[in-house]
Amino acid sequence: MALTSLPAAGTSAPAASATEHLDVLIVGAGLSGIGAAYRLQEARPGATYTILEAREDLGGTWDLFRYPGVRSDSDMYTLGYPFRPWTGGKTLADGPSILDYVRDTAREFGIDRRIRYSSRVVAADFDSAASRWTVTVEDPRSQERRTLTCGFLYACAGYYDYERPHAPEFTGADTFEGRVVHPQFWPDDLDHTGKRVVVIGSGATAVTLVPSLLQGEDAAAHVTMLQRSPTWISPVPQKDAAAEKIRAVLPDRWAHRAVRAKNIAVSTAVYQYCRRRPQSARKVLNRLSTKIVGDAGLVAEHFTPTYDPWDQRLCAVPDGDLFKAVRAGTARVVTDHIDRFVPEGVLLRSGEVLEADVVVTATGLRLLPFGGIRPRVDGREVDLSERYIWQGAMISGVPNFAVCVGYTNASWTLRADLTHRLVCKVLTWMDRERHTAVAPQPDRELTPRPLLDLASGYVRRAADSFPRQGDRSPWLMRQNYALDALTTLRTDLARSLRPLAPATEASDWQPDVLGDGYERRTLELGPDPEGEGQVAAVVVRRAVRPEERTDGAVLYVHGFSDYFFQTELADFFAARGLAFYGLDLRKCGRARRPGQTAHYASDLARYDADLDRALDVVAEDHPGRPVLVVAHSTGGLITPLYLDRRRRAGRPAPVSGLVLNSPWLDLQGKPVMRGPVTWALRALARLRPFRALDLPSSVYGDTLHTSGTGEWDFDLELKPLHGFPVTVGWLNAVRRGHAALHRGLDVGVPTLVLRSDKTHYSAAYSEASDRADTVLDVRQIAQWAGSLGGDTTDTPIPDARHDVFLSLPAVREHAYDRLDAWLRRHRLTGGS
Repeated sequence: MALTSLPAAGTSAPAASATEHLDVLIVGAGLSGIGAAYRLQEARPGATYTILEAREDLGGTWDLFRYPGVRSDSDMYTLGYPFRPWTGGKTLADGPSILDYVRDTAREFGIDRRIRYSSRVVAADFDSAASRWTVTVEDPRSQERRTLTCGFLYACAGYYDYERPHAPEFTGADTFEGRVVHPQFWPDDLDHTGKRVVVIGSGATAVTLVPSLLQGEDAAAHVTMLQRSPTWISPVPQKDAAAEKIRAVLPDRWAHRAVRAKNIAVSTAVYQYCRRRPQSARKVLNRLSTKIVGDAGLVAEHFTPTYDPWDQRLCAVPDGDLFKAVRAGTARVVTDHIDRFVPEGVLLRSGEVLEADVVVTATGLRLLPFGGIRPRVDGREVDLSERYIWQGAMISGVPNFAVCVGYTNASWTLRADLTHRLVCKVLTWMDRERHTAVAPQPDRELTPRPLLDLASGYVRRAADSFPRQGDRSPWLMRQNYALDALTTLRTDLARSLRPLAPATEASDWQPDVLGDGYERRTLELGPDPEGEGQVAAVVVRRAVRPEERTDGAVLYVHGFSDYFFQTELADFFAARGLAFYGLDLRKCGRARRPGQTAHYASDLARYDADLDRALDVVAEDHPGRPVLVVAHSTGGLITPLYLDRRRRAGRPAPVSGLVLNSPWLDLQGKPVMRGPVTWALRALARLRPFRALDLPSSVYGDTLHTSGTGEWDFDLELKPLHGFPVTVGWLNAVRRGHAALHRGLDVGVPTLVLRSDKTHYSAAYSEASDRADTVLDVRQIAQWAGSLGGDTTDTPIPDARHDVFLSLPAVREHAYDRLDAWLRRHRLTGGS
């Protein structure tokens, strides 16, 4: 397989399964979903993901709400992303500016290309046997449905119902001669110019609307805010003077960090002050309001709630604009209850009629847990009200599922970004520990508390729809970013995340195609990260005969377009007291399943799970015995990378020695072309990873099989004479593996490299084809053997083929002698 340039495409690789599979599905393309995608790309660049957005544009809340004056109620230095500084001038930014910021962020990092619009999640079911979610997605316009599968589902759609606001029915509303609107669905054709407007409500939406309706050329004549009871409202500067000074002397990124830290500290201090000294906080807030309104009696009646500050969320008004409108007389606040609507306006219980041309029902939002996702596990719907939330992110007993829940006392993004990073940490930990599915589980009984610890009506109405928080970490949702930032990402995942048992597999050994004395066992590995169904590896073992002793074991790993059939090699090791096992990797040989692309993996680290499981099988049969790994060609690249990764992770594999049979340590061909080929592969792998390359044919298979000039009768379905198609994504993974090896590995065990003494490339058979490596450049093997680290012996075998142990009889006898001597020198064999 000599590569000197990137050839034109050949035959297409087998198609992937009809149901698309992704590593992660993110639900919601709002502020949180875009932030989650950035963190996923940053922490796990090889992960496949997409964002499902029910609406036809990104932005979430900031695209939905279009009422006059819509703005943030948190400062933009903390509501904005920590990785992309907010550079606008306003502390509390208007909705269109925030929407532009979210869009620009998505565009800058290529996240906008990962969003699928008009994709509402209507069902999500986790299959424990397969360790994957099946997600049903509906197009709201056509009601057409499709399914996707994913390894991890992350709900970033917030907890507001975008379709249905909280809209109580008012008696007589149909008699009102004016127009009634709800802020969540603000009509484009509404003209309030010179009109009398009544805004029903006292929350963040109402206090934003009232002054906004009085501004600009289309200003209303008068606005009345009608409330049943007052809300705590605090004036905040529209521009942060300290931030302006900091930005004047520091670069944007550093200024952003400094202002962000300052604002976090201030907001945390204010919250703690309000909670710990509520009476004092009440006086401070009343004093601030009175200073602007100018009437202590009016503040006492209409701006002094019965509850304490931060029992409900504190409303912020920029530069006190609501208070100024009240003082100017263009706005009025009325605290009363509605009796009914009348043609001219709203009749109050006090008997007063508030005349109006327009009534805005800013009566609150309806909460909907996690974008309406109702998770099911193995067909049973999860009762969220009986579950607990772990680290504010995952739900007890629900595997591979996370939700994004922000702070109630600070910017949503502060906690959201921590959760994004925690999810990435969980995914990385799962890979490292070889867990296909995990779910949080309390170690002892918890005392339940509401998830959202606020006394607001909209929160109380939906409390039973949400999971609970507990009374201790990591089940307690603290409203303290400083503490969370210090502890969340340092949490010991193994203490409270419980792995699910792997998918069931045939634990009994079954007869193998190699006949008497050989049996095989299938190792189910769960869903294929490449989206080609369920994957498995197959271990084949040679039965230990009564007269044979076993001082250890051998695990054999094949190369590309190959599988284990080398029974002569197995007999050699058995004669030396080493029980023999062969491993067919996922999508290879016996392990390949219908519809799967032969030997395809986009990352050689995918095979770590295959090797881990196979070594576990060997250890079951021979506990405590040393294990020698023997690997051929591409297997000779996969196994050193695996051993190095395990060692670097502090979990060295239970392997005592390594024999590499013609390992593939570099790309063949002219050195000047390797760089351009690698760059082209990298680009193509992003676009068409399953594209098959049209490569020159090799005579290697003909020199081995009995149908040609060889002596071996292997299965041509499992090992075609001229090999399987080489795909772009797989070859790109190999090149990344080469790069890692060239930087230097440390496999941690003695290594023997066996290879031919010469290479012979030819499209036609000749006698030289039987006495040389016709696949790899043996000079490259010699060059890079030293990159394996430690005690490595490079041993050329004169006239050997690419598989040294499939060489001509005299040649392989010599190879066996050299192998035997190396085994004895390193005391890796106890037989004779």
